Amino acid sequence: FFFFFFFFFFFLLEYTSELLKVNKTITEFHLYTGSKITKGDVCIFKALETNKILTALSVVVRGIINIESASKVLKANTTLKELNISKCHIKSGMKEIGEALEVNKTLRVLKLSNNSIFTGGPQAIEKICEMVSKNRALTVLNLHSANVRENGGIAIGKALATNKALKKLVLSKNSIGDKGAVSIGEGLRVNETLVELRLNKNAIGAEGGEAIGSALGVNRKLSILKLGANCIGDESAKAIAEALKQNAEIKELHLDSNKVGATGAVDISEVLKLNATLKILNLSNNSIGKQGAKAIGEMLRANKRLKRLNLCSTSICNKGVRILYEALETNCTLAELTLKGNGIRYELIWSLRNEPINARIILDA
Repeated sequence: FFFFFFFFFFFLLEYTSELLKVNKTITEFHLYTGSKITKGDVCIFKALETNKILTALSVVVRGIINIESASKVLKANTTLKELNISKCHIKSGMKEIGEALEVNKTLRVLKLSNNSIFTGGPQAIEKICEMVSKNRALTVLNLHSANVRENGGIAIGKALATNKALKKLVLSKNSIGDKGAVSIGEGLRVNETLVELRLNKNAIGAEGGEAIGSALGVNRKLSILKLGANCIGDESAKAIAEALKQNAEIKELHLDSNKVGATGAVDISEVLKLNATLKILNLSNNSIGKQGAKAIGEMLRANKRLKRLNLCSTSICNKGVRILYEALETNCTLAELTLKGNGIRYELIWSLRNEPINARIILDA
């Protein structure tokens, strides 16, 4: 049965590739499978060397794909705008991809997540970063869980300093550390195009967090910053707060699971009393306590811009929750407040459900 299925699947891929060669209508092709494929991906990529219609291709498979074939497509194809080759066990070939993207003028989105592309050593890192520096078409680069380490973070930071096109960079679930974060912070100081940066779960500590925070005081383009699941602490939170005094672009700030305490929450809250741009703030899984809740409550009375606030598992308990509810009696702009995981008494939850406030409150069931 397995042999029959494998043969049928391979035949289907070959037949599909032949269709793509003469295709005049289909603009997107997405191949998602948990089965290993061999040679079928080569057929698909080969077809795209002559296909002039397809604009989006996803090959998300459990198997090693032929990077050489993919790079040939990028050199020859002039219509493809999005390429997703995630979860394909890619461990090498970044040199070929980088070289192809140096000449490609049409690809806008490249997703290489859940691969081990930077295990190929410094050469692989240097080539992809050289491409980021030179390419003027690519706007989205996704390297989530791609084994990017400290030296990779440093190289990417340098590339950001010269890049003139990238708008979204996803580096979540890697290990760039403080040195990588410092380099990215330096790149952000001069970068004028990046709008969204995801650095969740990257082993970033206080030094790296402060560097990113300091860069926000200079950067005038970044709108979304996700720093969750690191260990930046209160000092970095203070640096970010100081930057928000100067920054009028940040609309989303995610600092969840970062060992931010009451001091950090107070610093951020003070700045947000006057901030007129931030719409989403995530401080979940930080121990800000009653003191932090009090500062946030005072902020909510003054702030007229914040739309969503996440305070899940922040140790604010019953008194902190009551403080927030009282603040919301005069706040008419907050649309959603999440308070799950704060050990709120069952009776208090039921009494609060009937409070006449504008925001949607998400509590424990």
